[in-house]
Amino acid sequence: MLEVAYQINHTDQMAIAVTRALQTTRGQNYYEISDARMKANVEFYKLTNGLSIQISRFEQHQPLIVKRMGTQDPNLLVLDFHLNGIAKLNVTDQRVDNDRHDGLTHGAYFASSSVQSYATFPSGSNNEQFHIIIDKNWMRRFFSEDIDPVLDKIEIATPFFMFERMNAKLTALLLSVFKSDRKIKFRKSFLHGKTLEILSLFFQKLEQRGENLGFGVSNYKDILRLFDLMTYY
Repeated sequence: MLEVAYQINHTDQMAIAVTRALQTTRGQNYYEISDARMKANVEFYKLTNGLSIQISRFEQHQPLIVKRMGTQDPNLLVLDFHLNGIAKLNVTDQRVDNDRHDGLTHGAYFASSSVQSYATFPSGSNNEQFHIIIDKNWMRRFFSEDIDPVLDKIEIATPFFMFERMNAKLTALLLSVFKSDRKIKFRKSFLHGKTLEILSLFFQKLEQRGENLGFGVSNYKDILRLFDLMTYY
């Protein structure tokens, strides 16, 4: 089984750890792998101080486990959008006691950077993921008082982990990113604009949940129960 472990940080720093673990080279803002282990294309950008992104496309030819180790930086938040791909997902605890691969599904995963996670991807699955690392201080500067209701909830519930459905607008925006050409001019500016739009829509969606907006640390079984309820209803 192929295994990759890294500590949560801004994406340029995470790329150093991942490429070292996979023994591959990286360009200024990307790295690619095409060998017997996997086929992968990853872009990473530090868009501004306090905001970075990673665009990941990969298909593994053998099972892959990704261990995301937490950090003690209280200002960092992690927002992951999973468009395609399945995996066993476990949060805060490495033990996974069943063979289900629906613990990681189409949707958004929002967490404190102190929350560890473990995802095991089966061989042969295609995965598309958009990762955003955000600094809470940047959020306050950029979104001003609009972000206060979300940050208030975060401060009360830290550490937290939550899942959020993606609506059609968010999905369309993310698809426009994945369909775009990495080699176009002004690539970083293009992605910066898309990221700000994605964040605005995501936080609007959270705010619409009002008082029902809940944050908490979930384990693997909690996530499975959540997905079971979503399927039932």
